[in-house]
Amino acid sequence: MSDSHLTINNRSENRQTAISDPSIDVSKGVMFLPWALLTGDFKMEEWCPVRRPVAKTAYEIATRFRRYSTREQITASAHVRRRQKQTRFNVTKQQGLVGSVVSTEHLEYDKDAIPDDFDYDEEDEGERSTELTNSQNIYLQACKMMNVLPNSIIIRNICLTTVDVRNQLMGSQGVRALCIALMNLANNNLGRKGVSPIAKAIPELDVVTSLNLSGNNLKENDGVIIRNLIEECRLLRVLNLSHNCFRETGGVEIGDAIGGYDSIEVLDLSWNHLRRNGAVAIARGIGNSNSLREVNLSWNGFHVDGGKEMGKALDKCSSLQVLDLSGNRIEESCLGDLMHGLKNNSTLNVLKLAHNPITTKGVHFLLQSLCNLSSTGITELDLGELSVEEQSLELLIVLTRGETS
Repeated sequence: MSDSHLTINNRSENRQTAISDPSIDVSKGVMFLPWALLTGDFKMEEWCPVRRPVAKTAYEIATRFRRYSTREQITASAHVRRRQKQTRFNVTKQQGLVGSVVSTEHLEYDKDAIPDDFDYDEEDEGERSTELTNSQNIYLQACKMMNVLPNSIIIRNICLTTVDVRNQLMGSQGVRALCIALMNLANNNLGRKGVSPIAKAIPELDVVTSLNLSGNNLKENDGVIIRNLIEECRLLRVLNLSHNCFRETGGVEIGDAIGGYDSIEVLDLSWNHLRRNGAVAIARGIGNSNSLREVNLSWNGFHVDGGKEMGKALDKCSSLQVLDLSGNRIEESCLGDLMHGLKNNSTLNVLKLAHNPITTKGVHFLLQSLCNLSSTGITELDLGELSVEEQSLELLIVLTRGETS
């Protein structure tokens, strides 16, 4: 070994260290090590990072310092006495689930211990309303069904526009309960695995009236999930399935459901791929429904078959008030069927046919047909940016004045 080294002579009863060269260059990587560390006689001291090689960060040093500090070194701040009064949500025990949600609104505290600059409002101590909103009821029932404890932060903020649930450690079941309560699951790309358990849980709540599943990548074979949901959830009134991938099979499943069960009032199927048998089934379901008031089918592919079936549906449907067929490749050959369906329909108020391949001749035919109808409920006809001839303008003036035959 070279002269610049650290030698340790360890004997049974006489331990000593000797440094051959006292002028050791520390820059070369040589360290002085405490003898107590090598012999095991090291004792933890307060704020001694030199003799504490195990501590790696300032946080660990501070933590260990607190651990070995005496009780006199810890200065206690103002104490707050809290006693639980009548809580907003009592402790319940139902079906093996024990839930305790405590509201901090009724905590008793020592006002003398509060700093002078604390903003305290005496008026806030008054009686608060204990009546639960619909969203809170849904959340509590969903937690009971999922066998999880309700989160007090969610209960207090679920009626706001945003709910911050960071660092709440809710787990998968807790998240599902929250999703069921919010009922706005749009643009989450849940797919079949995510939507299926939610759809099974909703009928058991008996309080859900609106559901938004738009933009969740639901495909052809997922139509059976929506069908079962409509059949079992008889209180559901508003259903949004836009921006998904339903085509023929999915359209058949949904069409049969809305035609056989009179519960849905507002249905949004825009921006799907409904066509052929799927479009025909949806139109047939609308004709058989007695509850639908507003249907949005824009940006699908109803084309000729779907357009003609929709004409038959308008002849039978007596509840529909708003129908949006924009961007469905509706051709002029379908316009006759649509107008024929409006002859016996006095409830439809709004008909939207924008962004379809309809020429000026087709526009003139539409306006002329509306003028010839003895009774019609149409108050708004949306043709978008379609071209209109001068003769069509004259018919439009007649319609606006209400001078129909």
